[in-house]
Amino acid sequence: MAATGREADGFEGDDVIATLCAWARTNGYPVDCATEDKDLRSLVTDDPPQVRVIRKDGVVVGPAEVKEKFGVEPERLIELLAIAGDTRAAGRATAAQR
Repeated sequence: MAATGREADGFEGDDVIATLCAWARTNGYPVDCATEDKDLRSLVTDDPPQVRVIRKDGVVVGPAEVKEKFGVEPERLIELLAIAGDTRAAGRATAAQR
């Protein structure tokens, strides 16, 4: 199944994509999502059906890559970004300890 060109008035694109990813996984479909959006990395999982993020350079981002880059498991990434902000590496390190 390929979902392209979806719109939802009043919602940001990453929220629409996250909803489609969650729906697909709930219904047994593995998901490969081509995006650079950090928030969507919170959805990645190795458990079947798998959800992966693929960056524009072709690198596949899974749970291990999220943990390595941000210091937290994918399911905690949104909290980390909310506490520390998206751009401050020092803030991320401190937030990951909380």
